[in-house]
Amino acid sequence: MLTRRLDCEIDDSQKVVMRFYDPRILLGLPSALDAHFAPVSAYQTAITQIHAEVARNAKASVREFDRLVEHVLSFCDTGCIAPLLLCLDDRFEAHEAMFSIIHAAESFADEPYIQACLAARPGVIVDAPEWADILLRRIQNNDDSRAVLESLLAKDYAQQNRNAAPCDKQQALLQKA
Repeated sequence: MLTRRLDCEIDDSQKVVMRFYDPRILLGLPSALDAHFAPVSAYQTAITQIHAEVARNAKASVREFDRLVEHVLSFCDTGCIAPLLLCLDDRFEAHEAMFSIIHAAESFADEPYIQACLAARPGVIVDAPEWADILLRRIQNNDDSRAVLESLLAKDYAQQNRNAAPCDKQQALLQKA
């Protein structure tokens, strides 16, 4: 997966490496490959600061963390969901801060939230396999969310079948028989 890395220093010259996942890459958008297209969203600064708070891994930062998450939510932009989920990290000791991210993402309508979860899942699994599992379980435990997930997966499956080569379809039918 393509990411951007940024070496930086925080609090008393503590060196950290922050990774930024470009949601355009995760979503497979052609603009991700266009070097001239680099929109800076209004919430991106707060997302960058959340990454820094996660890198610091300090329980004292929970209030600041919550303030940043609220700031991201204030833009009411569904485009922030995947980048926000990519801030999840199993190594972060303040679980209540990680749940702030999940609750923020869940505050959006089911369809954009679940689409963003599916798009961000490969990146989330890298740093936060436990949180990725929690996200999926929370979706599965809600009837409305589960129905949306099933619908999105069915659409994706149908799209993949339409795009499959004829011999791939024949092989699939033979395997079912």
